[in-house]
Amino acid sequence: FFTVQKLLDDGYTLVACLYIKSHDLDSFMYQTAGQDLVENYQHVLNVPFYIFETEKVAINKNLKYSKTENDEVEVMYRALDELKTKYDFQYVSAGAIKSEYQYERVKNVCSRLELQPLTPIYNQNQITLFNEIEKTLDAIFVKIATTDLNKSVIGKKLSAIKNLQIENKCGEGGEYETLVLDAPFFKKKLEILSYDIECHPEDIEKEFQTVFFLTKAKIQIIPK
Repeated sequence: FFTVQKLLDDGYTLVACLYIKSHDLDSFMYQTAGQDLVENYQHVLNVPFYIFETEKVAINKNLKYSKTENDEVEVMYRALDELKTKYDFQYVSAGAIKSEYQYERVKNVCSRLELQPLTPIYNQNQITLFNEIEKTLDAIFVKIATTDLNKSVIGKKLSAIKNLQIENKCGEGGEYETLVLDAPFFKKKLEILSYDIECHPEDIEKEFQTVFFLTKAKIQIIPK
């Protein structure tokens, strides 16, 4: 959503938002943490919000991507292809910062659909970006996956780690994932009322658990 806000500020027009809801908790392309809450975005945005579900996983894991049947990337292709029948648009916004893997896949899909990817924060300084994001968005942590962070930050605002030294300040190494509660372009905002914190299933038997998720969240939509 930060990328969307930057593009809106630059004069672009948002026509719709797309979320790929992957059943693979460790998807290489799509955020799964907090996915049970994303449907609420249809109530806070001024544009249609589409959810495409998939059970597909990453098959082609090469850095440079080419069309691969049944790969999770092809879900993005089909979703955007369908949206092209509903809307007249030329650009696709993507929030990749450091991940060349994700950037190359977005670029591949856009090229095949004769669309242009817009990635205004790609390869930008993460500390500078974090500070700008923290000031622009109201977002909370919904997943951590690093010993640099304690599970107590789950459910907390970005400011909770503002003064911490983390190699990838924006979580581009998978250190954390967030859920946006409010952005300047939202017509309403989300508020978390309660939630639980659970350990990743594969971490349960480990002596040192590092991967935690926000789960069973109760949320409400409030006016701005």
